Amino acid sequence: MTMRASLFALAALLVAATAPVPAAAEDWRSDAFGLYREGSDAERGRWAGLVLGEDADFRKVVAPDEVKDLAIFAGPKSQPAGKDRVHIVALGFDAHGNAVSDGTRVALTTGDGRGAIRAATGGLADLLHDPSDRAALYHAGAASGTVQSSRAIYRVVADISSMAPRLERPGPAQLESFVDLTTKPLVDRFGNRAEDGLALPLWIEDANGRQARLTGTASGAIARARLLTRGLRGPAELSASLGDRSAPKSAFDLRGMQAAGALGAEVVPLPEIDAMQLRVGPFLTDAGHVLNDGALARIETETRHGNLQVRDAWIRDGMAEAILPDLGAGLPARVTVTSALGAQTTHPRLVLAGPKRTRE
Repeated sequence: MTMRASLFALAALLVAATAPVPAAAEDWRSDAFGLYREGSDAERGRWAGLVLGEDADFRKVVAPDEVKDLAIFAGPKSQPAGKDRVHIVALGFDAHGNAVSDGTRVALTTGDGRGAIRAATGGLADLLHDPSDRAALYHAGAASGTVQSSRAIYRVVADISSMAPRLERPGPAQLESFVDLTTKPLVDRFGNRAEDGLALPLWIEDANGRQARLTGTASGAIARARLLTRGLRGPAELSASLGDRSAPKSAFDLRGMQAAGALGAEVVPLPEIDAMQLRVGPFLTDAGHVLNDGALARIETETRHGNLQVRDAWIRDGMAEAILPDLGAGLPARVTVTSALGAQTTHPRLVLAGPKRTRE
């Protein structure tokens, strides 16, 4: 074959390759999810959007049907009284899941007796709402024609930033006792009461400048806390804070407790460890109760030979214990205990001698 004949055959092949192919019999449609054959999905054929036919120049738009369903949203879900607005949004659909046509009228209700009519755009109708200043639970809704949405819930809560805490002055308190601390009712600038569970710090400063902090918890709009007056010296001052607001300081008296009766003491030998156990108590107060568990007791023991031992112990179930070395015949003759009840000395007859152990 000559060069000229070869070129002619190649040209013929190229013409054949680029010749138009007869169009297929089916129509092809397109939507946001791609191409599909007409008739292959009847429900999908009702989705609103652009549709392609056999002719590339042919276009038509499937319009949404009437409103069938309304979804409703409202937020934020918890809104402080007198603060930002609540956004209420309705989303409308027809029976095939298409967003409703622009301009569809939707009535939005706020749950507090107010509302507005909005025209949908892109299937959405919304309202920026200044909620009521009354703390409560509200139900927003939407309606279009005979179709109604379910309810969207949002809350208006008390505006904590406007609450000014005030304290009830506690009565005189004894050391090593519990004192109930309370605030006056906590209300915001609109008269809304604080919700149960609201926490606020309480501060105590005694006559020595020592400070303690505890947390009060609101119930029925009143915050309460229980203070154990351990390690404090009266008079003391109490204050509270909530956000950037502080309560005026409130003074209260701390009185020292008085002991009721003499202490008892007993010595229990512990030959296994060459020591003995000293038990002192009970630590009874003139109020008729024992000192709280954990209260400090400093125990000083002295033998007839002048051997002095000092131990710190913590009271448990009204008693204090200390482990002493086995002094043999030199058992404690006098025991002096210093606690929140002051200094007390045991009666000598309450000191019991343990059996003497023979050393090898």
